[in-house]
Amino acid sequence: MKNNTDIEKIDKYLMLLFYFGVVVIISSLVLTCYYYFKVDFDYMIKK
Repeated sequence: MKNNTDIEKIDKYLMLLFYFGVVVIISSLVLTCYYYFKVDFDYMIKK
């Protein structure tokens, strides 16, 4: 019984880590794209 609850806790923890990692990756990609597009946009306006 104890092993079963431990495994369930670990599974929940891994799922939280997985979702957290996905959110971090997506947000970093969005920030990077936004930064590059913003720089390109400013550069085009200055031209």
